[in-house]
Amino acid sequence: MAAGALSFLASDALIGLQQAGRRVPAQETLIMAGYLLGQYLLAEGWLERTPQPPGAGRPVRCGRRLRS
Repeated sequence: MAAGALSFLASDALIGLQQAGRRVPAQETLIMAGYLLGQYLLAEGWLERTPQPPGAGRPVRCGRRLRS
C-alpha cells in the first residue's frame, strides 16, 4: 500500500510543478499514469490485507490467487 501512496505523491508533485510553471516532458501522461498506478496498488494492497472469514478460503481475483 505504501507504493500506491508514493505513486499518488509523485503524481501530485507533478501537478504542483505544473502549477508553478515548470514543464516536464509528457507531464500530463505521467500524472495520469501515476494516479492510475496509485489506485491499482492501493486496491491490491487492500485486497491482500482484508481478513477472510474462517473456511472462506483465499480470495480469487482475475483467475489468480492472491497472497494472504
